[in-house]
Amino acid sequence: MGITFSFMPILAREMGGTGVTQSMLVSMHLGVVALGNLAASALVHRVGSRRLVYLSFGLLAVGISTAALAPSLAVLFVAQFCLGLAQGINNPVLMGLSIRYVTDAERTTAVGLHQSVYAVGMFAGPWLSGILAGAFGLRPMLE
Repeated sequence: MGITFSFMPILAREMGGTGVTQSMLVSMHLGVVALGNLAASALVHRVGSRRLVYLSFGLLAVGISTAALAPSLAVLFVAQFCLGLAQGINNPVLMGLSIRYVTDAERTTAVGLHQSVYAVGMFAGPWLSGILAGAFGLRPMLE
């Protein structure tokens, strides 16, 4: 999320993008997340949750790598599309897996644990990425 909502718009601005371009980049990402959610619910029974998790992490790697090497704004939009699709797929699948094998009475605890781990990542990831970007520059932080 730190990449999507902060570093990608900064990178777009560095590549000559306007405020409208930055807004389009983030808005497109949110739309693609919704498409990823729909795709996950349609595919999980046919493809399996494990394959969807692998697919989503592969898409994350492609998106981040593409953003790090993007020579133009158009390629940056492709990277953002991959990141949105990956996040749209992995969030519901991982949430479902976190409660798959627990009893009904323990599901709230399992979801709470999942959200706690997610919250730590939501804080620590952008914080550490910001430190790395400040020390080495924006593109090396993505690599």
